[in-house]
Amino acid sequence: IGGVKPKTLARYRAEAPDGAEFVVTVSPDVAAAGFLGEQAQSAWLETMAVAKALNAGQVLLKTPPAFRPTRSNRDALTQFVSDRRDDVSRIVWLPEGLWESQPDDVNGVCADTGLVPVCDPLGLEDLEDIPRGEIFYWRLLGRRGLRSGFSDYELDMLMELVLTRREGHISFSSPNMFGEARRFSALLREELAVMDDD
Repeated sequence: IGGVKPKTLARYRAEAPDGAEFVVTVSPDVAAAGFLGEQAQSAWLETMAVAKALNAGQVLLKTPPAFRPTRSNRDALTQFVSDRRDDVSRIVWLPEGLWESQPDDVNGVCADTGLVPVCDPLGLEDLEDIPRGEIFYWRLLGRRGLRSGFSDYELDMLMELVLTRREGHISFSSPNMFGEARRFSALLREELAVMDDD
């Protein structure tokens, strides 16, 4: 949303449905600068201005494949985020590239900084690989091939996972994301109603 005029951002906020929450993507210039120097700081402040205009409680930080899990990169990311924890309620982190094959490194950085890791729990071979913690941010990418949506079994499994956490967000990024989100929302509401009756 970088470059969008403040008036437009204010209109987005005003027209959003009750209860809607915005998640602002951190400017890619922050990671491009290696989380160091004036470029990173300026891009961060630009992101914070957008988040404030939208009353967004959390931002999404993406690190590209070029930002490898080296010691110096881990240190720079950890220091940058730690110095800015008071700027926003929550920072969720989507690491791309080699980080994806090193969940222990991702979990370590998150433990040190309070970042919430982004993952697709239905895309993992082993549910034990889902990042720990009561707060989550799950981005469901959907399936490829003849069936791009989610089965009832997958959504039931997702619901069981959600009920073990305190709070979080689920982003449906599949081709029929609106329909899938509505299906899941209906299943979850039904389950919560049953639990309340018990």
